[in-house]
Amino acid sequence: MKHPPQSLTYSTFRKHLRDHINRVVLIGMEAIELFPKEFSKVDPTKALAFLKLHDQSKENDDPEFLRKYSIEVKNGTIAQRLFENIQIVPSSRNSFHDENFESLRNTLNSIDDAVAKDFFKSIEIPFDGEEAQILLRIEKIADLVDRAQDPVARWEFHREMQPAALLLNGPVDRFIATILESHYRKITDINIAI
Repeated sequence: MKHPPQSLTYSTFRKHLRDHINRVVLIGMEAIELFPKEFSKVDPTKALAFLKLHDQSKENDDPEFLRKYSIEVKNGTIAQRLFENIQIVPSSRNSFHDENFESLRNTLNSIDDAVAKDFFKSIEIPFDGEEAQILLRIEKIADLVDRAQDPVARWEFHREMQPAALLLNGPVDRFIATILESHYRKITDINIAI
């Protein structure tokens, strides 16, 4: 895997994070539209609101949000730490870098889980209930579809990205992901270039 291009500055990385969230919203809403029987129990308004919260651990640096989720910023925001991690030349990475990245990834996942639980609580949907689990499923499919198509993701995650269908459980989710990936450019109406 090559080192990220010089054009990937912190500013362009932040834009990438915002664009990723927007694409997850578009892809998730398209999944609901393309597979109405599969997602019949989902209220599109709730789905839209939930999908907009995707990756808030990386994107949201509002002091109130940081305080609410106990996000420590003395070493930089999560987005800053991710960007610094991307800048490490692959040939110079070692187990220390990998452990730091793994720790950071666990932190973001924990925060994003808390954000999701708070969202479901605020709209009185049990987190372990069917509607919440379907919304989480849609978000996961949309996230993996976008990551598979996004060239910046391979630097963010330090590996080549696989098609979403290879990472999902169950034939239905794999089928949905394959269809969404085949329509990716149309759904997102963008041409990603780095």
